[in-house]
Amino acid sequence: MNSKYRYLVPNGLTFLSLICGIVSILSSATEHLALAGALILASYVLDFFDGTTARKLNARSEFGLQLDSLVDMVSLGAAPAILAFFHLRINGGVAEPLIWVCAVMVPLAGAFRLARFNLLPMKTGQTDSIGLTISTAGALLVLAVMTDLSGRIELPNFWFVILMVTLSLLMVS
Repeated sequence: MNSKYRYLVPNGLTFLSLICGIVSILSSATEHLALAGALILASYVLDFFDGTTARKLNARSEFGLQLDSLVDMVSLGAAPAILAFFHLRINGGVAEPLIWVCAVMVPLAGAFRLARFNLLPMKTGQTDSIGLTISTAGALLVLAVMTDLSGRIELPNFWFVILMVTLSLLMVS
C-alpha cells in the first residue's frame, strides 16, 4: 500500500482508542465502573494494534506518534486515574485529599514519561523504552480496580494508593 491512505488505518484505531477513553471517563463519572474499566482495557488493546498496524503498513509518522501520545494520555493515563478515583471515593476508607493527590499523580507521571519518550529519535524496528509505559501502568491500575469490583478478591483500599504511587514512580524512573 503506497498511498497516503495507508495512514488512515492506524490513525483510525488510535481515534477509536480515544473514543474508548472519553466514554470510560464519562462512565466513571456516572459510577458505571465496570464499563469504564472494560473500555480502558479495550483502549489498551487498540493501542497495541495501532502501532503494530502502522509498522506493518509502513505508515509510521510524526503525526501518528504525537496523536498516539495524546490519546494515551487520555485513555491510559487520565481515564484509569479517574476510574481509581471514583472507586476509592465510593468505597471510602482513604482520606479524600490523598485520593485527589494520587488521581493527579498518575497522569502527571504518564505525561512526563510520554514527553521523554517522544524526544527519543524515531528508529526502524523496535523503539527504546524508558520507564514503565503509560499503557501498562494504566492497564495494571484498571486490572486492580476490576479485580476489586469482581468481589472475588477484596483489596484493601489503601493498597490502591500504594499502587498508584508505585506506578507513577515507575513511569518516571
